Amino acid sequence: MKIVECQFQAINFSTHNNEFGMGIDFMCKMAETLLEVQFPAPDERIQFELSNRILYNCHRTYENFSTALEHIKCDPRFNYRYDGAFINDECNIGIEIQFRPDFLKDITRFQLGFHSGRFQAIVYIVASKKNTINPRYISMPQFDNMGGVLAQLKWFKFPILLVGINCEH
Repeated sequence: MKIVECQFQAINFSTHNNEFGMGIDFMCKMAETLLEVQFPAPDERIQFELSNRILYNCHRTYENFSTALEHIKCDPRFNYRYDGAFINDECNIGIEIQFRPDFLKDITRFQLGFHSGRFQAIVYIVASKKNTINPRYISMPQFDNMGGVLAQLKWFKFPILLVGINCEH
């Protein structure tokens, strides 16, 4: 099994917020990083193990990537956190990997991180097609659906890079 496809969509991006380092070079490098991830064996906890492998590859690829608690907390007052973060002097970019049906809490986390001033943008990784990761989750966020949902949320103003991965068995 392996990740065979990676697609992305920039939502709420402008030339102004592209200074966060989420330009086309970053997007292409992120896609390359994901395509290098080895998909877990069927007997492993696929969602958990796949998320860990993505985070491991980010650690290997990016010097400024962290999963340390002090870097991934959305807001110092709450215990919500992202899966990882790109840390630099001008801004922090959160990364969230979601292969379960609870994406609405992710949107809350995105808002907390943005309004606390700790995070200026988000990389949100979901499945392109849910059946390639876990066909039992009928409401798992999928790339096409999430792009439409995020675009409809008019109050959702900060930049987000939506990334969809497709796995082949």
